[in-house]
Amino acid sequence: MIWIGLFLSLYTICSAREREKISYSNTPYGKQVLIKFMGGTDFDVTPTSSDPLSGLMGTRPSTVPMIGMKVTHLFSGRIGWYANIHFNFYKEKDSELDVSGVVDDIFKGLYYGLFGPVARIRPSMDIGLTYRFEKDRWALYPRLGAGYMVYLANTENSKTKTKDGDERTISYRQKAHPAFLNAGFSVNYLFSERAYLVFNADFRQPLQKSYAELTQTTNGIETDRLYFQTKAAGRGLTCGLGIGLRIF
Repeated sequence: MIWIGLFLSLYTICSAREREKISYSNTPYGKQVLIKFMGGTDFDVTPTSSDPLSGLMGTRPSTVPMIGMKVTHLFSGRIGWYANIHFNFYKEKDSELDVSGVVDDIFKGLYYGLFGPVARIRPSMDIGLTYRFEKDRWALYPRLGAGYMVYLANTENSKTKTKDGDERTISYRQKAHPAFLNAGFSVNYLFSERAYLVFNADFRQPLQKSYAELTQTTNGIETDRLYFQTKAAGRGLTCGLGIGLRIF
């Protein structure tokens, strides 16, 4: 609601004189460089797994705030390229099977307590191609690209105990920084000669499998192993509003 109010305010403060100038300053399909700044919501649409071993992996909140920036270079009449970076803000929930110790938990708590929102940053980056539909003040830019994201923390922890002369070690590992395919679009509304409002939506589909495993060894020999992997971890939808500038 804050973002909606902000952009409605930006629209209303534009004078009639500024809007009149658009009729001769906006030349559709000309070469342009666009830069936009956005804020909105990121939705985790990772499906719930029926596999009982899915509890090996941590989880994140289903809805989180995000901010982002996108640069688009429209180098031809119909095609351009883009580079996008956005930051989700959340604290993931560790798997109950993670064997991190008390000291690790204390340091993690201090880290989140001292650094606040910075500690909750989960970045993603993608680049790709975009197509152009432009008319008067309006523009639609569908796009397709690929990138890399931080979904959950990459984690490795272990505990070792000696009992009856046997050394037993339980180790936990989680990897969840997958590459992904991105499909999305932006709708721009030019409200002055150089500035525009934007609605942005993106869908992410991971291309790599994330996994978590729990192993037990006795005297260096593996005696038990639990393993879960999924290609759906990190599937998400992002929607946001923003403001952008046309640079020539």
